[in-house]
Amino acid sequence: MLSDMWRLAWQAIRRNKLRSALTMLGIVIGVAAVIAMVALGTGAQTAVKERISALGTTLLTVTPGQQRGMGVVIADQQTNDRIRQNMGGGVPGMSQGGGGRPGGR
Repeated sequence: MLSDMWRLAWQAIRRNKLRSALTMLGIVIGVAAVIAMVALGTGAQTAVKERISALGTTLLTVTPGQQRGMGVVIADQQTNDRIRQNMGGGVPGMSQGGGGRPGGR
C-alpha cells in the first residue's frame, strides 16, 4: 500500500515536470526568504542593542511628576534647573521656561 502511494507520487512528478520544478523553486525561495528575514531581524536587534549600550551610563531617566503621552515631565522648574546644572546645561528635551514640561508645552 505504501509502495503504491510512492509509485503514484513519483509518476505524478514525472508527468508534471514544470509544475514540480516550480513547486520546488517556490519552496526554496520561501525557505530562503524566512532565513533572510530572521537574519535581518537578528542583525537589527543586535545593532539596536549596541547603540543603546553605546549611550553608556550617562543616560538619565527621571520619572517623578506627571507623565502625559510621550516623554518625561519633571515635577517643577527648580528640579529642572538642578538637573541642568549637574549635567552641564546639555539636557535634550528640557526647555528654559517650560514649567517642567519638555519643549515648554
